[in-house]
Order: sequence, then structure tokens, then C-alpha cells
Amino acid sequence: MTNNKVSISTKSSMSYKEYLKAGMGILSTRLSLRIYKTASKNEYPIFERGRDIRVKFFWDKTPIYEFITDTTFFYQRNTNKEDRIHMRGWADLKFRMLEDAIERGKEASKRTRKMDNVSKLQYETENTTYDIRSVDPKRIIGASRLVVFNTRYKKLMIFESSPLVDGLSVKGTTIVGFDKKKSKERTVRKPQEILKDCSTGGIRVINNRYNSLTTKETIPTGRMNKNCVILQVLK
Repeated sequence: MTNNKVSISTKSSMSYKEYLKAGMGILSTRLSLRIYKTASKNEYPIFERGRDIRVKFFWDKTPIYEFITDTTFFYQRNTNKEDRIHMRGWADLKFRMLEDAIERGKEASKRTRKMDNVSKLQYETENTTYDIRSVDPKRIIGASRLVVFNTRYKKLMIFESSPLVDGLSVKGTTIVGFDKKKSKERTVRKPQEILKDCSTGGIRVINNRYNSLTTKETIPTGRMNKNCVILQVLK
């Protein structure tokens, strides 16, 4: 919605209800509204049954916002300019509130997806032999780069996200969304010499340390297990 206003002729005499429904269609087809003749006195002490109604908006089947209004004001046609301006002022305010509610819902949904995505991911929380520990795996979602060290096979892995997706992600126990042409792994003969830098340094330091290795380079599979320490996640 542009500038939080519905693109409908200012000469249209549609009612508050019709205008809201038209705006909802522009915002998203996932929006719907329901109208109730009752309301909680604790939440709406000024609500008067028979005079007022309660309007509730839903995103799919989830309620996201509601308000009360005068029944006549909600249903009446707005045939003069002053009435239309007054009605649209209130309606456009509701649209701004709806947009805010939708954005908050999306952010909450993203956080939930992150939790769900990494719930099955296997990794090593801490390794005392090399004095390294994993960062929060939820940070992998949407990251541009990921640095992992397999403590059993002494493999240093650098994942770089593919330009075709919106960052790295996790599917079950596997890292997905990485560019196989740019992601790489090598065996580290003397891990103690480079792991600290790979845990705390920037990508230039990490690449320099990686490039100093003389072992054969291969493409990582993305599969994680209980021996994999998540050294760094770079956004």
C-alpha cells in the first residue's frame, strides 16, 4: 500500500466497512475481518451493545488487531466530501496499524522458523582439546558465511551462501543454500595454530589461514554431526 492509503477514487461513496475490505484486498488476500455485536467490558468499558460493534482482523486464521466503532458510522454510505474525508482518515489509521501488526507477525514467524530449522541440527557445543566452542546455531539462518571445524577428522569448512537464495539455512542435520563453487574444506594438520584466528578473526584472516593449508581441497557436503564445532557465522 502506497503512503498507507487505499487507491480508490475520493468520490466513491463507499461505507467504512467497504473501504476497509477494499484496502485489505490491496494489503494482502490473507487478511479478513469479522464483526461482533459484543465486547469485553474490561477491554472496552465504553462499548454499548446495540450502538457499537467490534471489528476484528485476521491474518489467515490468526487474530492480529481489533477495534470498536459506532454501528451507523461503520455501515453508512458517505455521500458528501466531508464524511468521506473523515471516514478515510480513520480507515487509513487502521491500515497503518494493520501493517505494523503484520510486520510484527512476520518477525515472530521468522524467529519461530529459526528455532524449528535448527532443532535437529547436530553439532559439538564445546571441545576442550582445542579450546573452542560453538556459536548459537540459529545465527546460521540467513548468514552469508559459516566456518565449521570437525574435531574428529580435523576438517576446516567454509560455507558461502549461494546468490540464488536468501542466505544459508538448515534442513535437518544439513547445511543448505551454500555455493558449491565457493564453499570449501581442507584437513588441518596443526589445528591449534589456526583455530583461534578462525574463531575470532574476520573473513580475510580466516581465508588467509585457510589458504596457508597445503592439504587437498574438497567441497563440503554440508552434513553436520556431534563432532562439528560452529566457529563463526558471518552475516
